[in-house]
Amino acid sequence: MRLRYLFMVVFAGLALPALARADDKPASPSLVIQLKSIEGLLSDAKYFAKLADHEDDVTNIEGMVQAFKGSIGIDTERPFALYGSFDKDNIQGSPTVLLIPIADEKAFVEFLGSRDIKAEKGKDGVYTIEQIPMVPIPVTLYFRVENKYAYVTAIEKSNIDKSKLLAPEKVLPAAGDNAIISIKLKLSEIPDIVKTMLLTQITNELAKAKDQKPPQETEAMRKLREMIVDNVGKQIEAAVNDGDQLSISLTLNSKKDDIHLNIDLTPKPDSGLAKDLKKLSDARSIFAGLATNKAALSFMGHVVLPDELKKLVGPAVDDAFKQLIEQAKEENRNLTKSALETLAPTLKSGEFDGGVAVYGPNKEGHHTVVAGIKLSEGKGIEDFGRSILKIIPDKDKDKFHLDVDSVGDLKIHKVTIGETADENAKRIFGTSDVYLAIRHDAAFIAYGPEALKQIKQLIAAGPQMVPLFQLEAALAHILPYVANNKDAHKHVKDIFGAETEGKDTVHVRVEGGSSLKITVTAKGKSLALGAKMQK
Repeated sequence: MRLRYLFMVVFAGLALPALARADDKPASPSLVIQLKSIEGLLSDAKYFAKLADHEDDVTNIEGMVQAFKGSIGIDTERPFALYGSFDKDNIQGSPTVLLIPIADEKAFVEFLGSRDIKAEKGKDGVYTIEQIPMVPIPVTLYFRVENKYAYVTAIEKSNIDKSKLLAPEKVLPAAGDNAIISIKLKLSEIPDIVKTMLLTQITNELAKAKDQKPPQETEAMRKLREMIVDNVGKQIEAAVNDGDQLSISLTLNSKKDDIHLNIDLTPKPDSGLAKDLKKLSDARSIFAGLATNKAALSFMGHVVLPDELKKLVGPAVDDAFKQLIEQAKEENRNLTKSALETLAPTLKSGEFDGGVAVYGPNKEGHHTVVAGIKLSEGKGIEDFGRSILKIIPDKDKDKFHLDVDSVGDLKIHKVTIGETADENAKRIFGTSDVYLAIRHDAAFIAYGPEALKQIKQLIAAGPQMVPLFQLEAALAHILPYVANNKDAHKHVKDIFGAETEGKDTVHVRVEGGSSLKITVTAKGKSLALGAKMQK
């Protein structure tokens, strides 16, 4: 019964307007969507179901497919595809072309008939389907079988004339491709009218966001918020108008336990988008030393706001500080005002460069965390901190130790936490001390059994080229300790065995350059651990 509805959805989808022009010769497709074979999809579904402890659900579907395998006429071991090219002169009358792998043409036609889908074959070898049960919109479908595939289209039969058919090897992935699904879209070939319709819809949605006024928002805050929304709109518009090609693929290699999601946006040469992406590749971070495979968790990001946003950040920060000072207790207002004034240059700079890394666990099961953030006028923050030490109660002064170590001319300070740490901090980090250092352009802080070692290494690393955003995690090394789950260590042993190295990783990376690349890579077992912990 489910297969019947599957075919209804597939065939009805072909009636949607958008693609495939009626040239005399096969065109290079503007859009290609590739989908794994039925057997491949079932295998991948079983893999994911096993990770989530839901194998029974997939087993039921697999049994149904195997029961129909010999009678539906579809080759369950070859992939599917959909392709087409934009017709700028006749968008409404340009449907897609779907490729269905065929093992037995006669069996396929008979299977359709058994589902009340009558396919009549004409003298030209094209089958016509006049009506599809339970599809509310009347649509005529056509298909012909060539190259061991059924080429299916709607509305315009000439789209599947023999002279216009693309050979499967020009559309489908190479042998051994592990992509569950891949999409390639030539943005530069999308008709202007379609782009205008898309951008109009996006503009309308962004306008709604601009109309939402948060409580206690000042005029300066409103201008900043609205400019941020406008800037998001500009970036989307640039991607649509200046983008050349968009590629998306989701790939699984179950033997290696590897899952990959890749998104790649290539701009038109010499466009504004191309120049902006090139600038992103030139970014250098003070905290590039945080990106190391020795960390159980590391995050790093570097963002610089456009000039038009930077101009509005200052007044918005001033208004926010004014509200914070007014909300502070009267006896603390002067101190609050001084503290905020030392932070103001950093917040008004319109640039974020920072990151954090977590190392461990050590033999005692404790972690060390080290972090850094870029500052403007860090000396003012250092001086403010030293002035605070002069007015704190005498009973607390012995917790603060200045200039306990150094890296070059930069002094490192220590704050003794010891038994004053809360129970959660003790469980994760032990009762270690906090180390910090403030330079004219950066602040560094570390906590845990190896805090001094890690902060010195980060300070010494110096600036390096970095991506826009990067996240790396070894989940088996960190989740059991952070989650405070009594069964967490048992889950790790059940899933990974005695050795977790390289089996529990998750990576996320966003970078510019010749294109905008977004890459997510994960080990399947890391997802299984996440599912276990969630339960």
